Amino acid sequence: MKSLFTFKLAILLTALFLSVNVFAGKSPTPVNFAKNDNVSFSTADEKKEGTVRIGLAGVKTGAIGEGINAAELAAAIQNTFVQYVKGTNIELVPLEARLASAIETEAKEKSCDFVLYMTISHKKGGGGFGMLRKIAPVLGSVIPMAGMGGVIAGTVASTAINTAATSNVRPKDELTLDIRLQNGSTVALTKQFKAKAKSAGEDVISPIVEQAATALVETVGK
Repeated sequence: MKSLFTFKLAILLTALFLSVNVFAGKSPTPVNFAKNDNVSFSTADEKKEGTVRIGLAGVKTGAIGEGINAAELAAAIQNTFVQYVKGTNIELVPLEARLASAIETEAKEKSCDFVLYMTISHKKGGGGFGMLRKIAPVLGSVIPMAGMGGVIAGTVASTAINTAATSNVRPKDELTLDIRLQNGSTVALTKQFKAKAKSAGEDVISPIVEQAATALVETVGK
């Protein structure tokens, strides 16, 4: 009788031991959850062969004359710029970082060959800049870029954005666009472009961006 009880107890303990191991084998561990969380924070697609990937830092504003909305102007510049480099071997990638060191780090994580910085300023036709207004980079907040290819709104939306930004432009108003393209501490291109309005509400954004985009393509594109 005692031996039978001992035998049954041994079987019960063995079954319990196996059940615990099987259950433990099927349960996810905290390490696996952490890895899955990290995967969800992937920041860049694989770079296409034959393309030059450029990280686009947020467009900043310098001095802005009275009557012009700084955020709308900056948004129109970055949106139009992306439209002008379509069809080239340049791939624009939005960068969300704001600090210089953080921008470089993010650019490396997204496999960018260069980082492009742009600053737009507006001068009233009567002479003298308006009150100096500083805004945070608008990329990703005013007109978000869709996907790593940098495709933003279509032609209709782009026209509407430019129209809103230049609705208060007056004859002889002038835009100045400064661009700087660099790879780490190496500056590949730095140049200033200007466009002056001949009539009220004229689109002075497209011609100045076209000049900048052309210079960019000539520097790194084919």
